[in-house]
Amino acid sequence: MVQVQLTTDIPSLGSRGNIVITSPGRARNQLVPSGLALYVDRDGKPVSAARDMDAKAKERMEGLLMGWSRTRRDSERDRRAKAVLDGLTGAVAEDPHAPARAADRALAQALSSLPPSLLHFTRLTTSPTSHDLFGSVSVSDVLTLLRESPDVAAAAATAGGGLVEGNCYFDEAQDGVVRGRVKKTGTFKFIVELKAIQEKKVLKVEVEREQAAKPAS
Repeated sequence: MVQVQLTTDIPSLGSRGNIVITSPGRARNQLVPSGLALYVDRDGKPVSAARDMDAKAKERMEGLLMGWSRTRRDSERDRRAKAVLDGLTGAVAEDPHAPARAADRALAQALSSLPPSLLHFTRLTTSPTSHDLFGSVSVSDVLTLLRESPDVAAAAATAGGGLVEGNCYFDEAQDGVVRGRVKKTGTFKFIVELKAIQEKKVLKVEVEREQAAKPAS
């Protein structure tokens, strides 16, 4: 129940100026909004509706500000706690490309340590004195040999497709390279693009004439 002061005579409730007790709902929904009564404070003094609404609005605003301040303090506390935890554990911001870069660096190191004799091919030529190959050496042929190296095979398995035909090719500016294939004997540049670390590894491919088998006597 609440106390209100009547501003007019109301039958069955009281006369103007009387302080009466009524239900909160009746005071809130009928008497005060209609100007028939005013709320009474703890000292028995009437409080205008506007003053009452201002007070309630002020209370709500103070509550919102306190909640915002508390949320901000909690957020700042959480941020500082995370910074301390990161410092203790050595945590760093997650980098989604870090695994790919690490794999490409491992592949680059494996390719750099290859023995020079690994990428060596022999092919029949169109004649015993010609440098033109009867067949060719393809990118796929080179990749097959590269994967025979345990270090390269292990690195390529984690590189997420770093050692594939789309990233590997013969230098087309070289004489003897036709449509991505070696068609002559000689030494050729074979390029492996490591896109995650934006590097290119240049390997040497040797192609020699294969001696035709002598006919049996």
